[in-house]
Amino acid sequence: MLKCMKAHWKRAVSGLLAVIMAAGMLPISAFAADNSSNPYAPTGSFELNVAGTTGWNGGNQPMTVYRTESGTAQATTIPTAVPFALLEDKGGERIKIGYQDSGWIGSDLDGTGWANKDSVLVNLPDVIPSIAYDRDSGKQFSSRLTRFEYVIPASYGLAEQLALLQKEAMASGETLVIRQSDQMVSVSRAKGDPAQLHSYTLDGVPYWKYDSWTEYESQDDGLSDLSYELPYVIDRAYSADPSVTLTKFCPQTVYRAPAKVSANDPTGGVGAYNPGSPGGKKPTTSNVDWSTDPERTFLRFTLIEFPQGVVTDLNTNDWGTWHVVGTPLNVVWSNGWSADKCRSDITWYNSCAMQYNGKGADAAQLMAGSSVTQGVYSYDATSGHNKRWVTTADEFQAESGITDQQKEQMFHCNSNSWSSGWKDGDYTSMWGTDAESVTPGNLYKVYKANDAFLYLLGRLSEQDNQSGGDVAGWSKDEAMERWSEYIHDADGNLRTKYRVIVETGGVFRDPDGVRRAYTLREMMAYSIYNSESQVKGNLIWDQASTMVNMARWMRQGKDNQFLEYPLDESGVPTGEELHSTNGFRECDSYVDTIQYPRPIRDTIFSERRSFGLHIFSPFNFETEPTNPSLEITKKVGTGILNGKEWSFSVKLWVNLDYLFRSSYMSV
Repeated sequence: MLKCMKAHWKRAVSGLLAVIMAAGMLPISAFAADNSSNPYAPTGSFELNVAGTTGWNGGNQPMTVYRTESGTAQATTIPTAVPFALLEDKGGERIKIGYQDSGWIGSDLDGTGWANKDSVLVNLPDVIPSIAYDRDSGKQFSSRLTRFEYVIPASYGLAEQLALLQKEAMASGETLVIRQSDQMVSVSRAKGDPAQLHSYTLDGVPYWKYDSWTEYESQDDGLSDLSYELPYVIDRAYSADPSVTLTKFCPQTVYRAPAKVSANDPTGGVGAYNPGSPGGKKPTTSNVDWSTDPERTFLRFTLIEFPQGVVTDLNTNDWGTWHVVGTPLNVVWSNGWSADKCRSDITWYNSCAMQYNGKGADAAQLMAGSSVTQGVYSYDATSGHNKRWVTTADEFQAESGITDQQKEQMFHCNSNSWSSGWKDGDYTSMWGTDAESVTPGNLYKVYKANDAFLYLLGRLSEQDNQSGGDVAGWSKDEAMERWSEYIHDADGNLRTKYRVIVETGGVFRDPDGVRRAYTLREMMAYSIYNSESQVKGNLIWDQASTMVNMARWMRQGKDNQFLEYPLDESGVPTGEELHSTNGFRECDSYVDTIQYPRPIRDTIFSERRSFGLHIFSPFNFETEPTNPSLEITKKVGTGILNGKEWSFSVKLWVNLDYLFRSSYMSV
């Protein structure tokens, strides 16, 4: 097993744990959820269920896998360093595992059996994710945790001890810190930063983690006795979440039935299978798949105003912090359908990505709403001003004058050449030209808006007045002025005021053949609201690959998407990069390793990741000269001889107020 492990660590830890538990110092209720009805509740002292955790043979001889929990009949043997999946811990001396002959890599399993716990290495972040980990090699994306994390193995017995120690540390505002350097692993304790204590969930089980901590100058807590050396190099873990492991890889273990509608409301009411549609009916059959209409994708554009300037904390639905301007616009790649047919033959919903962001883990409850104030509802897109909410790429082209290539690049999510026209891999570039740097070192660029984008701003800013009439949207000149508008913050910096959020969406047929238009977040919220299990006939099962594709369609290449680069009072970028707190985060690189919808679902709502989103930042509309200048053209006219020198004077006048607002020189 583990080499060079100090002999007296068990005595030190056992004594410490005895004192901790005797004194009642483990306020477990503060960190654990009520998991009485959750089939994926934490295992033993661990923070999460062991199912889906990556394990390895910790010895230098093949590890025996037994057919039963207590018998002697062998199922197979697993060589040293070969990964396998942990499935179930019933508290005995053996643990149930799943294996593949060539090693488990997160996909299907060839068989299951039982292994002695003292022969098993376990990936610590899979079972105690709240610990602060550090390693001299880089993090990898964990599909189980839906974030990047280090891979650090430990013996199963030691992992159980560390879980108890971490509970005691968290109760005191501290955290264990586990570091791996080469093959040596050390354990210490640090003070957590309260401002960086964040909540995460896995299959409905919450846990907390300090993303920042302060090391103590010296420690005498006995934790140094837990140092150990790994027997071989392990750089990769292929973990999955418990719901996937127990339903897909080991389906006989757990089955979660779909939520049932009440006897008093058999149609599902305003929520359930037809979210927010008064009197809406759930599908009448359960043995028919949901299907997709791949040529009828759509993009939903929403114009957001930040009255106080784009802020760093977006974890709110407060109108004074952000609100929608005008009406969102769904642009359908219709494959020959007219705009009127898209409006009449498809059920449309009114959700906005910012709504889900403000609700966080409670986002699915928006599906229970029946009005604008209550949440997500369906609307009739065939009459009145609601027609403005749905259009087609063809109709947009006719109004804005874009080319066929521009239309494809801007709206066709399934195009094979969708990103071929992008500059610097940025979808924004299709809506503007002449990229200008707005930060020192050219870290961030913005584009001068083209006519198509100005037309889009006009459509998005259209709104209804109180008497039922319509209010025209911004003209092109007004759009340019408003889109580049800044607001002073408390420090005198200029903060941007508007953003446009672009969401990917698809058209799907439910088991009754009803076409529904869902953005990625609507699909996820629908799935959670109905407690859908991953079985055939449910949206989350039938459209798993579609969900992943929708998440990939939009990408910006930034680790946070509500980035802002403030200007100082002279209109010059300060060089500061303001990241949002609980805002939308770019997840481009995350998606590529996710095979199942559940990690995407939890990531969207628990961590506000920006799957399937692109966010337009304000453009620069004018090139900003560094010095006052005047272009002069010499022209020979009456009374001036060709070749003769002549001179004149120019009086320079600068509008300081306009200069302050836009850094543009008038001469």
